[in-house]
Amino acid sequence: MKTLIIGVGNPIASEDMFGILVAQKLERILSDSSDVEIDYCVESGVRLAEKLIGYDEVIIVDAIRDKNNGKQGIKIIDLSEWDDEFKTPLIPHDFDFLTAVKIMKEAFKEEFPKRIIILGYFLSKKLRISDDASRNFLSKVDEAVRIILGMVKKNEVNY
Repeated sequence: MKTLIIGVGNPIASEDMFGILVAQKLERILSDSSDVEIDYCVESGVRLAEKLIGYDEVIIVDAIRDKNNGKQGIKIIDLSEWDDEFKTPLIPHDFDFLTAVKIMKEAFKEEFPKRIIILGYFLSKKLRISDDASRNFLSKVDEAVRIILGMVKKNEVNY
């Protein structure tokens, strides 16, 4: 089984670097694994969806703004549970991620992952440009690493 773990984020936007930091830590820990590949992405939409082709399972790690209750924390979301609340805004020259996944899934039926999991770090505040991170944020990075290592160790994404 071929698994991709992809860290998504902006390396200069404080907590939006969450996915990238998690992927960097996992890359060091899982460097000898032949079944797991680590990648990074600063784009969304079609560019992110294209990276998923050719894998059986994918874990996407990203910071996500929580519009409902403002609580920070980590949540695991099966892509099939995604709804409009989590969609990236539609930009005229690009599709949002969910639309891109639907198109890619149809176009690359045999090559597209059977399971896509989002490990989201929900933000309760606006993003700021900074490379400074709070202790709480860094502890969430470590928590996400532990969660993903548990998933990989079980050789399953069904967490």
